[in-house]
Amino acid sequence: MISKERVGKAEVLDGEGKLLVSAEGEQFGIAVLTNKVTGRSETVLTVKGDGLPELPRNSEVSVILYMTTGERIKYPAFARQSTAQQMDVVVRTARGQVMEERRKYYKVQTDLDCVINAIDRGGVQHILKTPAVAKIKDISIGGMFLCICDEDLLTNDKLFLTVDMKGNAVDVSAEILRLQETADGEVIGYGCRFINVAPSTEENFAKYVFQVQLDKLNDDKKQ
Repeated sequence: MISKERVGKAEVLDGEGKLLVSAEGEQFGIAVLTNKVTGRSETVLTVKGDGLPELPRNSEVSVILYMTTGERIKYPAFARQSTAQQMDVVVRTARGQVMEERRKYYKVQTDLDCVINAIDRGGVQHILKTPAVAKIKDISIGGMFLCICDEDLLTNDKLFLTVDMKGNAVDVSAEILRLQETADGEVIGYGCRFINVAPSTEENFAKYVFQVQLDKLNDDKKQ
């Protein structure tokens, strides 16, 4: 089932593949409704605005949904209702096709703060009396790069962290895969992968990564 929370942007294309409308944020909604005639459940994409293209009822269209996880999924669909202010499109969810490989590990530059609450080294867990403060240089759904850390860390250390997702504290575990050093051997960062990630935590990271990408795209358009 398609959930609005998992979709960052929606596009509707005509039968020839021409873009009719593109919607983000509050411009669109997705709901599962019961068809009063057939009694079957239908997934309906609703786009609201001014000056929308008006399509004949049951016109064949396509819908592309940009998922927060990085996928673009294309679905066949048809227009249930189409006015200049609102377009309702029935999405044939069973026939969706992924348009590109899932970019699960797409990295974005960031300045998120985090604290290390405990370290597992060689199977022995050490709870830090004073959590170590660190800065995240880049992040993806699969991992992150830590720098400016108060604690000396080693490859294969497992970290128990709290990440400040712009006001939303997220607890996650990570394993250090590599140390980044200067030519003089000074450690300046740690490449980590997330481990044992709860689905809700992964969703938080996915939404953040997608929002950073979207903000950058919008900034580039303004330049």
